[in-house]
Amino acid sequence: MKKIIDAIIPFYNIVFKEPNTTLELFGTVISTNPKYALEFFDRFENRLFYGEVDYETSIDCYTISCYGAIDEILNLRDAKTKWEVAHFMNGYVKNLICSFWFVKDHSIQSYPCLATFPGQDRPYNRNLNNKMFSNSKGEMDTVVEFTGDEFEKGIYFFLESNRFTAMIPETHPKSVTEGQTSHLGTINYVVYNKKVNRITRALFLIKNAMTNSLLPEKIKVYISVLECLFSTSRQELSLTISTRTSQYIEGDEDRKLEVYNVVRTAYGIRSSFVHGDALENKLAAIEKLRDCSQKMDQILREILIHVMKASSSEPFLNKSNKVINKWFEEKAPLPPSVTGG
Repeated sequence: MKKIIDAIIPFYNIVFKEPNTTLELFGTVISTNPKYALEFFDRFENRLFYGEVDYETSIDCYTISCYGAIDEILNLRDAKTKWEVAHFMNGYVKNLICSFWFVKDHSIQSYPCLATFPGQDRPYNRNLNNKMFSNSKGEMDTVVEFTGDEFEKGIYFFLESNRFTAMIPETHPKSVTEGQTSHLGTINYVVYNKKVNRITRALFLIKNAMTNSLLPEKIKVYISVLECLFSTSRQELSLTISTRTSQYIEGDEDRKLEVYNVVRTAYGIRSSFVHGDALENKLAAIEKLRDCSQKMDQILREILIHVMKASSSEPFLNKSNKVINKWFEEKAPLPPSVTGG
């Protein structure tokens, strides 16, 4: 295979329980071993002038390293320029980090991609829109431990989520150069709306929630995920979504009632926040916001894991609201604790 690109992306706020953990995915190597960073930087005379990412940073972090042909590794289609390759590499790693959310709550971060190309005498750095992730408590610097099995599970969810996000069509211009409008600003939404489904949008919103550290804002996005999956009408949304979430979640009646109450509380926070009202003191306390956010985060994790199963995803891939309504009527009757029976 012709070697077109070498790239390295350090990431942090994660500890592997097993030493010397190395995993491979699509031609990329995820490793706790600093040798990949050493090999990358050893070819350059100057190791310290590459912006936010340098030699010392890289060997102190875990790294995601990429070797090989661009198209075979990342399927970047028409990405030919240095800017495009680094841009897509950053997006690839961000999506991979988001997939670890399915395993556990975290605030794993990554540095921008450093990439080299034939004939280039120093790495190319791309630092556009390098958003920070936060956990469900709004923290961005909490270190989380992963076992090798947990990390492999995260990669499994990365592949599973790609089944849905890969449905998004080429809705932006084929060629984008540095200085042009972001891809997100040039999407053709007429095409987008015809191609994407509830699960695709829900996965996008989860990523959006992870980049919000302001807890009322994060809770607002959590509610949007539930509405994206379960809403079929614009009336009585709070009652409908709280009810359907309690219907869909697995567990006994006590668990379903707990979920119903958590979602209703989250709706109260969301409503005050988006309509410009001050939160009630009992909801504004940081402990209350964190408790609600953490519980919503876990509820969404359980729901999306179940939704993404092949046997469970069909209602959410169908564009008809009638299909969702019928599914809830037939498959998920209301528990007496919620109906008051």
